Amino acid sequence: MKEIKCTIIQDVLPLYVDEVVSEDTKEMVDEHLQHCEKCQKEYETMKQELYIPAENKAFQFKEISKKWRKKKVIISITSVFITALILLGTYLSVFYFETVIP
Repeated sequence: MKEIKCTIIQDVLPLYVDEVVSEDTKEMVDEHLQHCEKCQKEYETMKQELYIPAENKAFQFKEISKKWRKKKVIISITSVFITALILLGTYLSVFYFETVIP
């Protein structure tokens, strides 16, 4: 059988680990893994389970939540301030035109 490059095997390896390859591909990877130490190490690394600590996730979500809350408060205060300016301007212009033009 023709020698398969390691780069090709490493591209297919995640699918091989998840067992979603065809029988022909499985045989090809099996055969390559018997002879290639580098790919064997890569395969062993991929087989290990990955654990993400829950507290890190919670911390990230809290940080994002704080930023969103802060942004909402700033937008709300700015909206109230702009609305007050518009109302004051409208009131003053109406008052000015009523006193100037009888």
